[in-house]
Amino acid sequence: MIYRERVFRDDMCGKLPAGTLVLYSYWAGYLKQERGLEFRKRLEEAGATMELAHASGHIHPEDLADFVRAINPKILIPVHTFHPKQFKTLWPEVRFPNDGECFCL
Repeated sequence: MIYRERVFRDDMCGKLPAGTLVLYSYWAGYLKQERGLEFRKRLEEAGATMELAHASGHIHPEDLADFVRAINPKILIPVHTFHPKQFKTLWPEVRFPNDGECFCL
């Protein structure tokens, strides 16, 4: 799951499941700032471990295709892209919900 402070606080009651592994994909320097230090403390208190896996935010089309095949999704919903229709070439089950539209999985 993608970690969001609101999800941690409201949906998970401030607790993480035992054995949680966090893949931290932001710049490692953020972990030395106040919010990062608080985040690390919460993870330690929960017994979670963290791996640094910095990502630039951009992926090559071939790598994206490999990733989609590897995770074998039931449904693929493109997010944050200028070319969502191109995802039809990656996977047969692609959905394009409109902004603000509820979509049940």
